[in-house]
Amino acid sequence: MKVILTQDIDNIGRQFDTKELADGYVRNFLIPKRLAIVATERAAARIAAKKAELVKKEHALIGKLKTTTKEIQKTALSFPMNVNEKGEVYGSVNAALIIESLKEKGVVIPKETVQMDKPLKHLGEHRITIDFGRGVKAYLNVVLRKSKF
Repeated sequence: MKVILTQDIDNIGRQFDTKELADGYVRNFLIPKRLAIVATERAAARIAAKKAELVKKEHALIGKLKTTTKEIQKTALSFPMNVNEKGEVYGSVNAALIIESLKEKGVVIPKETVQMDKPLKHLGEHRITIDFGRGVKAYLNVVLRKSKF
């Protein structure tokens, strides 16, 4: 039976693919779980319209992410840090602190987009990668400086 997949299915195909599968598998499993629909001209037209709508939304989302990327790259964050006589920093700057500082500047991003192996603990300039997925990345300059007492 020829079907159009409505979701990605492991070892079978991706959403919107047209596949020829066993009748029993389609009738007893895929259709009741709404994982596929029977491939008819009407269904194909409906799926094509849905696919076009998803592509349009995806392009809008990527445009929005690129705008956010430009805002982030124009922004530089500076954090005053307490330092002892040896020059060692007390405390650190982690992803949550970076996100909070960006939020104060009007840029809201999800926590999982900030890519840091470990918190920043050394004075100086650091370059942080913000990965939004979909091939959109931003680089943020973060400066840790000695605080003035």
